[in-house]
Amino acid sequence: MRYDPEKRLSVKEAAERLCATEDYVRRAMRQGTLNIGSFVQNPGGKYTYHISPKLLEEYIGHHGTFNQEAAS
Repeated sequence: MRYDPEKRLSVKEAAERLCATEDYVRRAMRQGTLNIGSFVQNPGGKYTYHISPKLLEEYIGHHGTFNQEAAS
């Protein structure tokens, strides 16, 4: 599936493409082990994620996807 490079993906969409959980994507991005975009912490302590379709596809091309057991 091709993604519009200008469109930002949701955590859910990225998790589906990676065969991982949404929690895994959030945690790995914050830890710096999944470099597929950026995130900011809002004043209330919640995070907002900006996931690049291009970076996600490059990551999958280099590293592949995860299975649910490995992502838990």
